[in-house]
Amino acid sequence: MLSLKRKTYKPLPTGRQVKSQKGFTLLEIMIVIGLFALLVGISIPFGLDVYRSYVLISETRNMVSFLRRAETLSFTNTRNDSYGVMVMNDRFVVFRGASFATRDTAFDEEYLRSPLVIVSGIAHIVFAAVTGRPDIMGTTTFSNGVNEQTVFINEHGTLFW
Repeated sequence: MLSLKRKTYKPLPTGRQVKSQKGFTLLEIMIVIGLFALLVGISIPFGLDVYRSYVLISETRNMVSFLRRAETLSFTNTRNDSYGVMVMNDRFVVFRGASFATRDTAFDEEYLRSPLVIVSGIAHIVFAAVTGRPDIMGTTTFSNGVNEQTVFINEHGTLFW
């Protein structure tokens, strides 16, 4: 038969004082701060790269969206006119008219661009009323200094990106 006995502990001698330590030592705190700084130092460049890639993809998608909008407005013959897209240093403009210079500014739709992305190539495209065909074909390149994305428009107005 098993018997369970309770174990008893003797108290410490009365002449001895037990020193109780609470908190962290300076060395432990310095190690934790050093590890934290190391993790932050490693993650910041990675986070910035992810952000720059996101902005590049976003700008490319915006351009495709604006081109499709102008093409659709032209194809459906909205207000019996052509529509186009102009890429400027600080914004995209979807405009109504045969060219950006002769457009009707009352119908401009302006969208801000990111200063982190450099745009080169075709900056001005007009789609013909009813047919929706572009007046020019070619490539627009978006770059963030590290990566690039391109948008190609053919003679039928089809976009490849």
